[in-house]
Amino acid sequence: MGNYAKAWQCEACPQSNGEQGCPAWSEIIEANVRTGEERITKDCLFRLLPRMMVEVVKASNRPAAELGEMRAELFKGFSAVGQLLLKPPGG
Repeated sequence: MGNYAKAWQCEACPQSNGEQGCPAWSEIIEANVRTGEERITKDCLFRLLPRMMVEVVKASNRPAAELGEMRAELFKGFSAVGQLLLKPPGG
């Protein structure tokens, strides 16, 4: 028997990607950026893929949201400065 002897036998998944396993069996490291905690997740690639795609989308939206917040803060700051400049002297 060669590599992946039990490939694509999903009903009795070998839960391995070794010689007697399946090439779709994957092990990924997931990291929580807030806590620094890491964990290893083992599962079929076809089950992991949707979850991984959601995480990619969430990660790509993060910078846009941060830029939006930064713009709002800048606007508030410039508005406050503008109000101070428009105040009449002594008022």
